Amino acid sequence: MSATEKYTEVAEVLGQIAPLAANAAVGDHDTGWMDMANFHRAYIHLMAGEPTATGTLNLKVQEARDLNGDGAKDLTGKAITQLGDGDGGAYVGLELQSEELDVDDGFHCIKVITTVGAAVYYHGVVVFGTVPRYPPVDVTGFEEIV
Repeated sequence: MSATEKYTEVAEVLGQIAPLAANAAVGDHDTGWMDMANFHRAYIHLMAGEPTATGTLNLKVQEARDLNGDGAKDLTGKAITQLGDGDGGAYVGLELQSEELDVDDGFHCIKVITTVGAAVYYHGVVVFGTVPRYPPVDVTGFEEIV
């Protein structure tokens, strides 16, 4: 990124898990499938919000061949396990390079899944596509750019 480029010219919002009450409830929550074909990298940003005393939060990344999830499988080494009540307010970042995907078998889509266990755990996730193959990137994922 050069000094004259705007961040929004080189990073695109690919997906999110909004920090809503529904996404804080026990169970799995996901971003849906996102295509990384136009990016060399992705950055996954988890903001651990307020948990209850027994709340836990896990995160994993899956890969697939297309946006329907064909051939879906967990991406090895890209997981966060057992954030607990002492981790409220933590920022967690996962970086993913496109060559970490099973590109030889045609995998280019990813999905982030968070799992809230035992009790409520407020959190939010944003997935950015970075290092675009054909800049500038699409800015429609942002509500507003100032």
